[in-house]
Amino acid sequence: MKTVGLVALVLGLFVLVSAGAAYGDDVSPGETFDMSLTATQTGGSNCCSHNGTLGGSLTIGSEIGTSSDWTVSTFSPVCTGTSFFGSTSCASLTWKFAGLEFDASDDTLIGQVSTNYNRSGGDSATLTITFEDHNTADDPYTDVDNVNASNSRNGTISYSVSAPEPSSLLLSGIGLLSLIGMNLRRKRLA
Repeated sequence: MKTVGLVALVLGLFVLVSAGAAYGDDVSPGETFDMSLTATQTGGSNCCSHNGTLGGSLTIGSEIGTSSDWTVSTFSPVCTGTSFFGSTSCASLTWKFAGLEFDASDDTLIGQVSTNYNRSGGDSATLTITFEDHNTADDPYTDVDNVNASNSRNGTISYSVSAPEPSSLLLSGIGLLSLIGMNLRRKRLA
């Protein structure tokens, strides 16, 4: 009986470790991840006072081949702290994607997102963020003033994506319940 309990424990630990090793197998279409972005202006007009933070979420689309890369179907930032978008509400922004993907192996984004907005002075501007694979610290952005190019800005974005792992928690709970059940059964038989 002790051998059976030990084998069950080892198998349970193996399943937990292998399930938590990478998000690639745990990601599914429609899953939503939290994200946090911080913009730091490094050049251009009024350097370097236009910094800001964004929170929000992204939603996973479909898996790309057999890799750990997934398409992104929605990108929904929410302004926090200093508004980066002048007089435009974050909720009203429409984001355009250029090959935007989520790499589940290391929680990074790949590709570009861009949006048009109105600055505080009324000028139309286009913000473009370029996400580089395996880089979350200094991805470049450009903030082009569409009326007066001399008011354009550029800088870097750092970000994080929080990938939930409900399946690992579920497996942990099942493993714990199994161990409790085995212990109760052993006490009853003794």
